Amino acid sequence: MDLKLMVDKRKAYIWDINGPIEAVYYYKKSIAHFTVKGKEYESFHLIWRSNMKFDVGDTIIKKHNSYLIKLIKKNTTDTLSFGNEE
Repeated sequence: MDLKLMVDKRKAYIWDINGPIEAVYYYKKSIAHFTVKGKEYESFHLIWRSNMKFDVGDTIIKKHNSYLIKLIKKNTTDTLSFGNEE
């Protein structure tokens, strides 16, 4: 694994995200960039399922020092959990 990839993965590991998605766009088919509380994140190190889609208004919860994510879909109580502790 190259150094940049290792550094980026570590950055994703320490993110603490909790709030509704304000904006989202995709590139390379399944890699999302999303904004929560005015800060932009990239899903590359968090999401390994190509069918996982984020939408504006979904709530995302990711704790510091974890790769586990909870995604609560907009206007529902449906909660999707994915990732691992690593």
